[in-house]
Amino acid sequence: PLDRGQPDQAYRKKIIKDVPGTPSDKVITFELAKNWNNDSPRNDFSSQESEDEEDDIIKPVQVNKNPFVSDELITQEIRNERKRALLTENPDIEDVVTYVNKKGEVVEKRKLTDEEKRRFKPKALFQSGDREH
Repeated sequence: PLDRGQPDQAYRKKIIKDVPGTPSDKVITFELAKNWNNDSPRNDFSSQESEDEEDDIIKPVQVNKNPFVSDELITQEIRNERKRALLTENPDIEDVVTYVNKKGEVVEKRKLTDEEKRRFKPKALFQSGDREH
């Protein structure tokens, strides 16, 4: 015969613990974490190696030049020279839109209308007289 009181006690224990918890074999204690991290090979330096580390000289970080920030002014003459260079390299650059696929192959070339040329005309972001940028 089964004792009805025993299953009720087990059921009651489960009901009492209504908040989910971490299984005890998955709980990480401070001692376990210390064993995992402090016994790693990178912390097993001899005293000689740690003294050598202290003698290393820290080199200052080289600051790269930002190509978008410049004190140099671009004159209209330089702009015209760059435009001429672009036009000699690709004479259709102002009149034709070139569609290219992801492999870099030209798919289609389409001539711009006068309205499109006017709408898509490149504009100078910084004028020669501007000092605030």
